[in-house]
Amino acid sequence: MQNQRKSTITPVILAGGHGTRLWPLSRKAMPKQFADLNGGPTLFQETVRRFHGQDGFAAPIVLTSADCVGLVEAQLAEAGVAAAAIISEPACRDTAPAILLAALAAGHRTDDDAILVMPSDHRIGDAHALLRAVEDGRRIAGDRGLLVTFGITPDRPATQFGYIRRGNPVFGEAGFLVDAFVEKPDEATARRYIEDTNYSWNSGLFLLPVSTFLEEMAAFQPRLVQTCQRAMRRGVSDGLVIEPNSDDFVTCEKISIDYALLEVTARAAIVPVDPVWSDLGTWSAIADLVPANAENNREIGNVCSVESRNNYVRSTGPMTALVGVEDCIVVNTGDAVLVASRDRADSVKQLVEQMEAEGRGEVASTGAETRPWGAFHTLEKGPGHHVKHLTVEPGGKLSLQKHFHRAENWVVVAGTARATVGDVIVDLKPGESIFIPKGAVHRLENPGTTRVEIIEVQSGDYFGEDDIVRLDDVYGRDVEAPFAMAAE
Repeated sequence: MQNQRKSTITPVILAGGHGTRLWPLSRKAMPKQFADLNGGPTLFQETVRRFHGQDGFAAPIVLTSADCVGLVEAQLAEAGVAAAAIISEPACRDTAPAILLAALAAGHRTDDDAILVMPSDHRIGDAHALLRAVEDGRRIAGDRGLLVTFGITPDRPATQFGYIRRGNPVFGEAGFLVDAFVEKPDEATARRYIEDTNYSWNSGLFLLPVSTFLEEMAAFQPRLVQTCQRAMRRGVSDGLVIEPNSDDFVTCEKISIDYALLEVTARAAIVPVDPVWSDLGTWSAIADLVPANAENNREIGNVCSVESRNNYVRSTGPMTALVGVEDCIVVNTGDAVLVASRDRADSVKQLVEQMEAEGRGEVASTGAETRPWGAFHTLEKGPGHHVKHLTVEPGGKLSLQKHFHRAENWVVVAGTARATVGDVIVDLKPGESIFIPKGAVHRLENPGTTRVEIIEVQSGDYFGEDDIVRLDDVYGRDVEAPFAMAAE
């Protein structure tokens, strides 16, 4: 290796998504990487922790949608990882523009400094295998100035993935030049690829020396580079959050990094790796993560089954019971229930598209939303009333605000809450409550060290989140904006 200095690698975490393939657990406002799939850390948290603290790795840059910035901030805090930046994409323009934004934000001190692009909705079972492959990629990128992709060693003739064909070896046989990217094949073609050991699955994992990447993008996609540079230059930042200029960014071509660069450059290499990888793209893949019982049912939550076999049943809502059912996927999230034949699990995306065409709100949200101070979840709503469960984290403080169309009653169920209503400030313990009339200036906060939980009963003639006038906000959100469409 010509340069003895160990290059700095900045992880770039792709955390967008539409939440369509694992509905109803994942939604537009809760893509699968942020959802609790089977208890424990989320996929996003596993991803940001993967190289956290490793020698030669910088703090990560996270790319996500504006709707998910709050989720990213909350889950980074839970994971104990400090990000270098969170880039809030104004629109979905696929991976090429997103990675460009991250490369521009990361910068580089030497030609060897690189970004490691990682989707956050994949599971890696063997992180050590991936780390070894990344170190091989680091040497190849530094020695040859190549753009490195990581190819997954296939274990079956999968038709849902693209493939990469290897060319000549580089750096011993740690890696190979890319001979070709191949589109998703039919089953017969996929079987031929499996028999030919020169093919790997395209994982979407990339190690890109920043200087080489920007140079090649400028050669093959000059307009895209100029647009992203202008969007970043004219964007705004608030703490760690960077918001590229929307008017500029929406003019970017919607294109993947594969099509934009890797399929046309002569400077692409592949490092094969077998990190026990899965994109967890269907409920059947999720089911395989859960141990089976004697009837080969895989059950999570409040579930009871009789004379039923080969099912995956998950309930985070009411008790779910099965009788005489076989080979099904059943997912109950409280506000929605999915029942699917297990061999049709990959058709959930089609179902979501139909629901979206019908304007069904369950596509977008579960009724639970994350805020800088905590979260709220809609329990029940109807004419004249709306009931929510609020959680306020220690030190959390809602904005000082008022409403024109609704009154509220707060009942404390856990922790000690501090309520401001007009000139009155009072600390409330579990079982105590306070009423907030229409138009009253009020605030809820948690001055303690344990989480506060509140049941909020709203009564009135309109309950939209735009019926808020903020008078003060510690998180820097707009104040004195009565129709800002901003949540509490």
